[in-house]
Amino acid sequence: MRDQGAGGAHDAGRVWPGKGWPDHGGHIRVIVMPCLLLDCEIPQELNKLAQAQMDEALAELR
Repeated sequence: MRDQGAGGAHDAGRVWPGKGWPDHGGHIRVIVMPCLLLDCEIPQELNKLAQAQMDEALAELR
């Protein structure tokens, strides 16, 4: 079994605007997620696993 680099989720969009510099201070929270195993035979399965993991992490940040 091979594993991929760990993924992550953050809420920087609340503090850091899409363009330019932030105009106020704030804290950015980051969640580092465990590695996904690359033994999926269908790439779409890996995408679904990654999306589910990301959705779960982003729900924690809300």
